[in-house]
Amino acid sequence: GFVQRLEILSGATFILGGFLKVSVLLLAVSRGIAKVANCKDYRFIVTPAALLIANVSFFFYENTMYMFRWIRDVWGYFAFPFQFVIPIMIWIGAEIKVRLSK
Repeated sequence: GFVQRLEILSGATFILGGFLKVSVLLLAVSRGIAKVANCKDYRFIVTPAALLIANVSFFFYENTMYMFRWIRDVWGYFAFPFQFVIPIMIWIGAEIKVRLSK
């Protein structure tokens, strides 16, 4: 009986962690869109962004197995520019801007 309760605890931890991750990402998307659109308040963007994310998530993958196959085969090539190339370009641009301002 004790081991079964531990499984429930780990499952609840994963669900809570996933909820927190999605919440933080939704907040970041909403604030980013508000900053790009030059809006003072981000709260009115949260609902349309959440609905758009939910809609895209339903149509992007046919099922869970397809998602895992896509992650295994494509994700590394897809994520490389976003995780390495673009941050390095932003860092170099920020360094140039700081040195030119001095």
